[in-house]
Amino acid sequence: MTARSAGASASGDRMAPQVGKRSERKRQLVPLPVRPSGQKPRESRRWRWRLLVLIGVHVAIALHIWHWYAKGRTLSPVEPSESMQTLEFGYVNAGFILFCFAILATLILGRFFCGWACHIVALQDVCGWVLRKLGLRPKPFRSRLLVWVPVVTALYMFVWPQVVRITEGRPFPRLANHLMTDDLWATFPTVGVGLLTFFVCGFLIVMLLGNKGFCTYGCPYGAFFYHADRFAVGKIRVTDACQGCGHCTATCTSNVRVHEEVRKYGMVVDAGCMKCMDCVDVCPNGALYWGIGKPSLGSKARADRVRPRPKYDFTLQEELVLGLLVIACFYAFYRLYDAVPLLLAVGLAVTTAYVIFVLAGLIYRRNVRILRVQAKRNGRLTGPGAFAAAFGVGLAWLVGYFVALQWHVKEGLYMLSQVQSLRASAPPEEWEPAAREALDHLRWASERTPFIVADWEFNIGSLLLALGKPGEALEHLYTAQKFTADRADSYLAIGDAELASMSAEKAEAAYRQAVRLAPTSVGARIKLSGALATQNKLDEAIREFREAIRLGAHDPNDRSNFAFLLLRAGQRDEAIDVMRTVVKDAPNDARARFNFGMMLMDAGRSDEGLDEIEAGLSLDPALPGGRAAFLLRALDAGRAERAFLAGERWREERPFDHEILHAWATAAKVTGRLDRLCQELARRPAADTASWYALAFLYVERGERAAADSIYSVLLKRNPNLTRP
Repeated sequence: MTARSAGASASGDRMAPQVGKRSERKRQLVPLPVRPSGQKPRESRRWRWRLLVLIGVHVAIALHIWHWYAKGRTLSPVEPSESMQTLEFGYVNAGFILFCFAILATLILGRFFCGWACHIVALQDVCGWVLRKLGLRPKPFRSRLLVWVPVVTALYMFVWPQVVRITEGRPFPRLANHLMTDDLWATFPTVGVGLLTFFVCGFLIVMLLGNKGFCTYGCPYGAFFYHADRFAVGKIRVTDACQGCGHCTATCTSNVRVHEEVRKYGMVVDAGCMKCMDCVDVCPNGALYWGIGKPSLGSKARADRVRPRPKYDFTLQEELVLGLLVIACFYAFYRLYDAVPLLLAVGLAVTTAYVIFVLAGLIYRRNVRILRVQAKRNGRLTGPGAFAAAFGVGLAWLVGYFVALQWHVKEGLYMLSQVQSLRASAPPEEWEPAAREALDHLRWASERTPFIVADWEFNIGSLLLALGKPGEALEHLYTAQKFTADRADSYLAIGDAELASMSAEKAEAAYRQAVRLAPTSVGARIKLSGALATQNKLDEAIREFREAIRLGAHDPNDRSNFAFLLLRAGQRDEAIDVMRTVVKDAPNDARARFNFGMMLMDAGRSDEGLDEIEAGLSLDPALPGGRAAFLLRALDAGRAERAFLAGERWREERPFDHEILHAWATAAKVTGRLDRLCQELARRPAADTASWYALAFLYVERGERAAADSIYSVLLKRNPNLTRP
């Protein structure tokens, strides 16, 4: 996985611009030495054995899939990417075991796994064979910078998530046996995306970047094998019988300059060597062999040999531009339309950036030749060159469009995540601006896409629902549901929107669909219960809620709602028992204590109820409407003195809370303190806005509305946010 140590291999055109004579001499192909007789390399017989092994690999893959279809349960995917599941969730699966074994084997024997067991290598070999049959001989692209793409991709896949975990303070998962699975395809893309991946990482990348192009410039697993191979003691080595004929290099499909490396080092040190063994088989003198010896790490050229300077296809400045193009293309393609997976995005990014860069040469180069076709001659475009230029402009525009689309989608999803984290605990004024911004971004993307993206429609519908527009939300949610009929969350969102639109029957139908798709979902059961209760189907609602509790509904708010449902159905004793259990299990849950108190008040147990309400308020004084509710309930229960004392205390803490002031003034009237307090507050300084605002509420209770409004009109000039008493 590195730029090869010398120039390009034997004959064949490549999609690269041909430039002036001086540059041509600088970048000309280095001819291979040949035997004096001009003998051509014989055909390797080892490829037949490798072909049989690779066929066996694909037969095993087919049997694996068949076993899953036949039995419904099978071995977890034998794919290195499954190691991400191990690192993220602690799942010890077949893919993780394979990856570890392959790396360990490479550390000792060399990079045999890639050459003899990788289905993507087999695909590239087949594509290279087909292209040669079509008269196109793929030529290796040699770059000093793009060889880092696989390394960066590997770090992103396997290392970056762990860095995020450590930064967020999350513990590493405990290992768990996950060798068997019920869903073999859970982590794989759709068949269409898979076929596109094979085309891009097969034909396209081989045609543009040469044999093993994906291995060199895209494969993140190859990054591990590449560096492991440098430590391996198993290498292709040479005897003194070597005459430097170059047959080995001409045969090598891994783009290794075998004859140069064995002459300089006595072995193949390029870790791109995949141990296909073709070079060993075609050597006319039998001088090459695989053997155990010194690893290539730290190896030095023989004393009588000079280490060759690497030759690359582009200058460093050109490669920097190409690298920026790769980054832009990766941003454009990764997760595009929620469909492009990582490896396909890498393949598309490398190939698209390469094509755009090469076609850009039509702008400033005098002569350009692309895939054996002269596109520009002596500064003038040919017919094919004009077509290539138009294609390049269109391709660049398409990448730019995808970049803009991706930016809006990513910004929208980021703002949506902010809304979801704030909505549960923050008032609407804190998260509604973010919701509107997220909605604008996602609508921009949706309106400029010629087809429906279900997840975007779902998110747009969810945002509209959060912003209090259930009618508009339903339009988008039903559109998304057409493409996500097997997703419970789609029906849950539809149910929420129907319920907000006062269509309880439609909400019930949607929730029942969600329960059918996810029968163990606690949330779906609870929402169905709520829809049934809205229609006064209390027995069914209670039955669904009991099932939710059996499935694990332990949230205090949920069980509080169940208790109120029981109370509504006339099952007061059970309701109180449920709430008492909730409070016992969560004594510091302010809402639970408050709800329990309200229920006890409804049951006529006033003092106990007031104690629980006050306990809840002491845990969370900011409970919406909690203090005013306590004061009014205390007054209704004939506990006016208790209401007044609490109101007097809370009035000092929140002097402009009109609900508290109204209940406090009522308590003052009931306890006979109204006139005394009016006189006392009327003597306060005119600048004491809080006291005069409280006095206005007392005047209302005393029936002096005109005096109250007079005070309010003066205070309103000081504080425009005051509520009229």
